[in-house]
Amino acid sequence: MGASPIRIYLAGAFVHGVGMIVLLTALYVLLRPINRGMALCAAFSRAIYAVFWFIFILDTLGALRFLAGAGALRGFGPDGLAALAGAQLDAGRDAYYIGLAFNALGSALFAWVLFQSRYIPPVLALWGVLSAVYEGFCGFAYLLYPRFGGMHSPNWYELPPMTFDLLLCFWLLFSRLKSPETLLTTPSAA
Repeated sequence: MGASPIRIYLAGAFVHGVGMIVLLTALYVLLRPINRGMALCAAFSRAIYAVFWFIFILDTLGALRFLAGAGALRGFGPDGLAALAGAQLDAGRDAYYIGLAFNALGSALFAWVLFQSRYIPPVLALWGVLSAVYEGFCGFAYLLYPRFGGMHSPNWYELPPMTFDLLLCFWLLFSRLKSPETLLTTPSAA
């Protein structure tokens, strides 16, 4: 029996979570010389988001376990199991949105330190700050008004920060970084 599409998705989500940890570690190491406090706060915020991301994955796996109805769960019946699975999925969604606020804070701080560092074009760094503020606003709006997710698709408020993260990764992979000392010194007039 092959893996179900939801399990394939969850495996991809796990890999994405590991990638988030790798990216936050790389950004912290890169930006620590520029502004240690902000880089640490940003890394900590993004690490909290990663924890909530993994909680979301665990809650989804728990919902699948409820739907399978094996062992002692058989006594709940199909409707009871569906209700338990739905409650588990709701808890995972709430964990995700709590983490989203931390992700927005960490992303905005990383983008701001990137702006200060001049490692990337200022327009890209400002796009990172603005997209993170937008994502944070949407995450808080969902926590205050849970129907916000039905009115405004998560795809729309995850897209701007995701484009920033992808552009940032491409920029850092394919451009040559200069040391912060080189970037911050002004050329002398000859």
